[in-house]
Amino acid sequence: MPNPEESARSPRVYVFHANDSEQHVARVIEFATMLRVRAGIDANLPEWSPPQRTDQVIAEKRRFDEAEFVLIVASPEMRRLMDSTQPGNPRVTTGAFLTRDDLARDLSTSLKQKLPVVLPGTTTTDIPRMLASYSTDKYQISTIDIADNEVQKLLRALRDSPLHDKPPLGPRYPIARDPEQHTSTSADPPAAEVLLLAGEKIVLDGRTFIVHDGVENPGGKGGPEILRQARALLIGEPNEPVWLRQAERKTHCAGEICAALAEEHDLLAEISQEQQAVPRPLALLDEGRTRTLVHSWPRSWRRRFETLAEYIPNPDELDAITVRRTLAALAGLAAPLESLHHRGRNHRELAPGSIVRIDDVHLALRDLGGAARPPVPGEPAPYPAPEQTLRAHGAIGPWTDVFQLAAVAYHQISGHRPHDSNPLPARVVCPVAPEDARASIDAALDPVPANRPTVAELAAAFRK
Repeated sequence: MPNPEESARSPRVYVFHANDSEQHVARVIEFATMLRVRAGIDANLPEWSPPQRTDQVIAEKRRFDEAEFVLIVASPEMRRLMDSTQPGNPRVTTGAFLTRDDLARDLSTSLKQKLPVVLPGTTTTDIPRMLASYSTDKYQISTIDIADNEVQKLLRALRDSPLHDKPPLGPRYPIARDPEQHTSTSADPPAAEVLLLAGEKIVLDGRTFIVHDGVENPGGKGGPEILRQARALLIGEPNEPVWLRQAERKTHCAGEICAALAEEHDLLAEISQEQQAVPRPLALLDEGRTRTLVHSWPRSWRRRFETLAEYIPNPDELDAITVRRTLAALAGLAAPLESLHHRGRNHRELAPGSIVRIDDVHLALRDLGGAARPPVPGEPAPYPAPEQTLRAHGAIGPWTDVFQLAAVAYHQISGHRPHDSNPLPARVVCPVAPEDARASIDAALDPVPANRPTVAELAAAFRK
């Protein structure tokens, strides 16, 4: 059974294994623990059941009935019991019988739900023949780690998440009836007159915006799309500071950035109903070859758009009261980040410039960063976590946001940006910060993601 606080979104998984040896059982426990702690999978093991005396047959049937997926761990004893009716451990014998019965009752469904897993120390020859390992997928795990390719393949199966999204079906291409007659057509859509340019007044869907200086191009100016973002003032009553993110398409293709802006709009519409520290999506506006997402924030006495980048302190200006107030304000960002994490998304672009200062004690996310786009190996980020700098798969996840939030805190309470590879301990650069906060920042900046606290644990330390 899942713990009461666990998300109902996680698939219920039973890790079914035989007790070949103490070493084999230890590897199974390590594997199931990794699924729960690192991957957010609601994995279950008999070893985690209450110690009370119980009927093993009934308990095993209940585990099978409650599981959405059964991971059958290959081993010589598992193969012997699964492919025969020989006696063995009552629990494993019962599970083998239930698996055979399910396969006979509904083969196609059972093959999707009963997944063979090969852990280090065993081979594919230990997979029971009943599971058709030669003609169906199997998961031969080399290293019990979230970054292992086969672990990633297994997680995609458990979460029904394909490796690549199927592109949308485009319009039917017209077939010329007379090959001798051709008309010249342009591959580019009509030029737009609503690009974000510093100091310009632009009109989108009848709304007038004055674009401020400092227009950003996070992804550069190459490729089929350009992402621009900038502060702006929405003219009206009342005049309102806003943040604009705009994708410009150079061709007729739908475009990944355009699609990501639409997805960010939908995510914000959902999350802003439950969180205050995120922007409100005011509008998603399509004009010519551009799509623009307009963000706004809770009202405050401040009339201009400010971010933490304007409040990087001088180390000599810091005192215990200012540091505690800064840490408490940063702790307020944990809730919206957890909302993203519960939806399988990560911000990945946390930095002082991406955090809006509502007032002296309240902060908000400027936007959702890269949450609406899939992570790319080696992707740029203002405060990159070590796993983001890898050119191979770097196991990006909630721990990446933890690293970046800690890096922002380090900078804000010390006046020094943490060194990319080996930052000085927080206790050295900010002796006036509470000890719990300093220890948590240092742990969150650990290059090994598994050693970092959760975002909720980091926020709790900030509030002490």
